[in-house]
Parts: sequence; structure tokens; C-alpha cells
Amino acid sequence: MTLEEVMALLDKILPKPLNDLHSFVFRQAWEGKSYAEMADTSAYDETYIKSVGSSIWKSLSKAMNQNVTKSNVRSCLEAYARRHASLEPSLPQAAASVVAPLASSDTLSEPIVASPLSRTSGVATLESELEMPYCDWGEMMDVSAFFGRTQELNILRRWVLADRCRLISVLGMGGMGKSATTVKLAEQMMGIPTLSTSTPEDENLPPSDFQYAIWRSLRNAPPLDALLGDLLHVLSHQQEVEANLPRGSADRISRLLHYLRQSRCLILLDNAETILRGGELSGIYREGYEDYGDLFRCLGETRHQSCILVTSREKLREITVLEGESLPVRSLALTGLSNDEGQAILQQRGAFVISAQEWQQLVQHYAGNPLALKMVAAAIEDLFGGSVSDFLTYLNTQPNSLIFADIRDLLERQFARLSDFEQEVMYWLAINREFVSLSELQEDLVSPESQRQLLETLRSLGRRSLIEFAAPTGLPNQAASFSQQPVVMEFITDKLIAQVILEITTLQIEGLMRHALVKATAKDYIRHSQIRVLVEPILTRLRAQYPHTLQALLDKLLDTLRSQASACPGYGAGNVIHLLRQLGADLTGYDFSGLAVWQANLQNLMLHRVNFHNADIKKSSFSETLGGVFRIAFSSDGCWLALGDSNGEISVRRVQDGALSLSWRGHEGVMCGMAFSPNGQLLATASRHIVKLWQVCDQLAASPAATDSTEGRSPQR
Repeated sequence: MTLEEVMALLDKILPKPLNDLHSFVFRQAWEGKSYAEMADTSAYDETYIKSVGSSIWKSLSKAMNQNVTKSNVRSCLEAYARRHASLEPSLPQAAASVVAPLASSDTLSEPIVASPLSRTSGVATLESELEMPYCDWGEMMDVSAFFGRTQELNILRRWVLADRCRLISVLGMGGMGKSATTVKLAEQMMGIPTLSTSTPEDENLPPSDFQYAIWRSLRNAPPLDALLGDLLHVLSHQQEVEANLPRGSADRISRLLHYLRQSRCLILLDNAETILRGGELSGIYREGYEDYGDLFRCLGETRHQSCILVTSREKLREITVLEGESLPVRSLALTGLSNDEGQAILQQRGAFVISAQEWQQLVQHYAGNPLALKMVAAAIEDLFGGSVSDFLTYLNTQPNSLIFADIRDLLERQFARLSDFEQEVMYWLAINREFVSLSELQEDLVSPESQRQLLETLRSLGRRSLIEFAAPTGLPNQAASFSQQPVVMEFITDKLIAQVILEITTLQIEGLMRHALVKATAKDYIRHSQIRVLVEPILTRLRAQYPHTLQALLDKLLDTLRSQASACPGYGAGNVIHLLRQLGADLTGYDFSGLAVWQANLQNLMLHRVNFHNADIKKSSFSETLGGVFRIAFSSDGCWLALGDSNGEISVRRVQDGALSLSWRGHEGVMCGMAFSPNGQLLATASRHIVKLWQVCDQLAASPAATDSTEGRSPQR
């Protein structure tokens, strides 16, 4: 059969003649051209060409009562013509010639997709006969300027087209591009021509066969009945109206599933986190929105031929239960853009002339967050005259100051939704400054309840896309570690600073007890960073408020800690020590007796006449490593400090510089008492029912500083 004979046969088979675009696609397919080749010679995206082809094959399949595809259309039509030769002895000559791909026609009807994003003006629709998809985009965002996400789009296309997933969750923190990615996917699925260079890579995927596409935002948290009524109204072609819809959510969900089985529908629900409750673990619905859980459970569990994509900052609990790599419910978490993709976003704003290393530094600092990079590009242009180098210099000297208002607003909204446990862990991740293991985080937490809830809290924060997970390198049985993206860490650090300042000025010490501003046991570079980004900014702001009375304010804070010592063990006293130390205060005569002095860095600190009697110095550090110190005593003249540790070891140090003068094994096990005699001649130590007196005066007088000869030497008993 010649091409013109085939076109004439189509006029007989189909209810209406093919329009220009359908005729072009069919002719090209008959000649063996691929969809990519068709796109190269037309004004349309390959995905759109593929969608048009799919509608042709579906319509022919229905008309001929057999499965017609692009690969078998020639054989199907030739066989059809032979079977009907007796009924059609002669085929009319085709009246139309091959139409140029970009030709227009005065007889063309309405656009195929009634959407502000569509660029299909001049293309006729055969919506009923050729079953072109019906699209209701609502107020869907414009993604004409879209960068990267090629890999993510290919994954989603494979899940939707090849794996026929029923329910997909696209997750990510604010500004990561969840909405834009799903909108771009919908455009590709429904064949909307696009200016984007992001194209699918997998040629083996089946064509999109959706008959309906609907986008709805949950930003304003619509009640479930209202959302279901809206969807049913669209899917029924306005036949289902509120007046005749079932009143109960369960019946409306059943009605929706009827349409999802009857037709293949693509439904996008954006901003699902707005129907979830803030202030608790993730995935808990707001009061009055619990029926949404039934909707998502039914969408995931029940057989239907449609696909629902949900974007959220938090993973829905129903998806967590139902998802799996080979199951029809799946989740995709969006991470930051690559350096090249981030650079493309920045260059869209202006022509920045910088080195490749500066591009990389800028993109990585904001963890490839598309929204953050757009805001940063605007700030560089407006505030730094387009100089990225000046911006990076400022960024390096003011690490916590350049959090822009819009980014802060995004993060502030997410932070306000966190439970107390989640906020506590977020502060600790910011304090640790780097990836930290589960066990170390557990040791940081003060309350047993926080420790018990830690694993679930981390899972919840992960579902909210606020933390990062690092898998162990090369050791599959090693535990994972956790941290935050840089922008999130800076924001949380600033929140912690503001909270500490408020607690110090109001003498309300809840957060100061739960969090250590400086970890004495941390690596040196981490401890120095904690001083730089936490302690110093706190003191700078407090000095501005209390230029002459800051030390007195910290003394009042210490009195408050002492009054609550029995009820509130924690990091408060250690934090006061770090603040006083950085302030340059003289600690002579300070009383920390009976207090929990956790994570205090006492190395090279002058502790003249400082009272640590019955103090819990958990994880505090001295100039040398000690066992667990259970008893301390100062000589009456304040020159010497004796310490007894958990192993029965006794050491005596010079208060002036912390130098070790004497060290010996005095007891078996933990000591329960220690004191100098009033004249400083003797040191009394006790363990269980044993009391020992040590003659220490002569040895101390003969020992100007710790040496190898004095360490380990035992005084006379």
C-alpha cells in the first residue's frame, strides 16, 4: 500500500480525519522515523510527539478492535485492507498531500491542552475520537526556566510509565524544587512543548497514555471532602456536582477510585506538609485532616491504573508503610543540584565572571538548594555589584550573617513545625558542626526520654528533609552518621544563639541545660569552631546590652543554676564556665560545688580557690587525661588541688598553672572522701571503710612542677 492509500483508509476507519499534527506523526511513523527524528524536524518536544502518536494508536486499536502500536501499524493496516477488500473494491484517492510540520490551517479548532503553559496554538483537538488527554492545571507554576534534575525525571518517568506506580512521594526541604520537578514531569507526560533542555534518556519506556492530568495545591489545607469533590467534578466532565456527591469521605474516596480504575489519570498534589501537624513527630495529621490518611492508604493499597504524585517536606506515614523498591508505592528524595546545574541557575540572573573553584564554593555552601541559589544570585547582584569574589569574602568573614529573609522564612516555617525532641536534636547537630554517629548523639542528650526517642526523631527529621545521612565508607556494618546542610546549620546556629541570649537575660535556663555551647571532648578544630560561631557571637550581643555588668549577669545565672541543681542536671554550669572564660573573667573563689559541670574545658584555666566539691564533671577536660574524678580538695592556701578518680588514683596539681606535682595509687576502687589538713601538711583520703593520711607537704614543697620523676611518686603514709 502506498502512503496515500493508507491515509485514505484512515479516513474510512476513523470517525474524523486526522488533523495536521496527527497526519504528520502518522506519515513519519509509516516511513519508519523515530519520535526523536520527528521532533528534530518539527516545532514540538519529543514527549509531545510521542503522546500524539500514542493517541493515534489507541484510536486505531479501538476502531480496528485489535492492539495497534507504532511498530505494527503497517502490518495491521495492510491486513485490515485485505480483509475488507471485498467491501471496499476501490479506495478513494487521498485528497491531501503531506503537510509541512509547521503549516497552519484556517480550519483548526481549539488547542489540545487548555492551559496557560501550553504552546500548542494552531493544533486541532480530537479529544473524544483520538482520546487526547484532558488537563486541568489549576494554578500550576510556570517551569519554563528549569535546570537539571534529568536523573530524577528519568527515575520518575520509569516509575510512572514502566513500573506503573500508583502513589509516588517527592520529598525535599523547602526550596529544593519539588514542585518544579513534578510540574516538569507532568509537562513531559502530557506532551506540553518545553524550552527546557532536560529530556528523558530512556528510549525503551512506553509512551505516556494518561487520559487526565490534574494539578492541585494543598497549600491552604483544603478539607478532604472539598478536594475530593473538586477531583470528581473534573474527572466526571462536570457531571459530578457537590449537590449529588456522597457526604462521607469514605464514599467519596470510593467514588474517586472508580474513576481512577476507569481511566488512566495523573494527579499531582502539592505541599502536602500543610495538612500535617507541627510541633510533633512528622507524619501526624492536623486535627480534622485525619481522613487524608485513609485517602493515601487507599490510593496506595487499592488496584487502579492511575498515578498520584504527592510533594511534601515530610513523608506521609502511609507511604512509609506501603513503599518498596518493587512495590507500586515509592518515594524520591531530592538533594541539591550539581555544581554545573547550580551554576546555570546563578548565571540566569546575570553574567558573573568567576573561577570554577568559586562556582563550586558558592553552590556547595548552599547545598545546591535551587531557591537559595536564586536568592543568592539576586543578593550578589544587588548588594555586591555582581562580584562573587566579594560575596565569598564576606561569607567567609561573617559565617552566620548572610541568611536572607526569604530563606529564613522558609526554614522558620519548617522549624516551627518540629516537636521538642526534634528541635533538641537539630540544635545538637548544629553544635556538633559535622557528621555525628547515633551513639554520640545519644550521649549528648540530657533526658532519658530524648535518648529513647532519638531513633524515631532522626527518622522524622529525615522525612522532613532537614538532616543528611552519611553511609559508612567501605564498612557496611558500621553505623550511619547524621548532619545538616550548611544553610540549615547556619539557620539553626542563629536560632540557638538567640535562644541562649534570651535565657541568660531572663535567667530561664531550660535550653542552656540541654545543650553544650562548647564540647570539651570534641576535636580541637570543632571546639574552636563552637567558640567562634556560638560563644563569641553570644558574648558580643550581650556586651552590647550589658557593657559593664555582663559578668554580674553570668554570676546571677550561676546562682539560678545552683538553686535548681538537684532538679536540672545538665550543661548549664559548663556553659557558664565557657562564657566566663571567653569573657576573660577571673574565676578565683567561684563556687561550682554540687553542680553538674558537663563538657567544661578546664585546660590551662586558672582555678584558684574554685570549689568543685561534689561537682559532677562529666566529660570535662583537664590538661591531662584523668579517670572519672569523684573527689577533689583544695589546700587551705589555695595553691594545691587534689583529685581522686574512679580507679583509686590520687593526683595533686598546682592551681596556678595546673601542673601535675604528685600522682599515686592510693585505694582500690572509688574514693568517697578527700581533704587537706588546715596546715596543708596532710591529705586525708577515704574509700569504703578505709581512711588514709598522706604526708604531702615536703614532696609538694620540693616539686616546682610536674616531671617524670615526680609523676607516680607516692608520699609517705
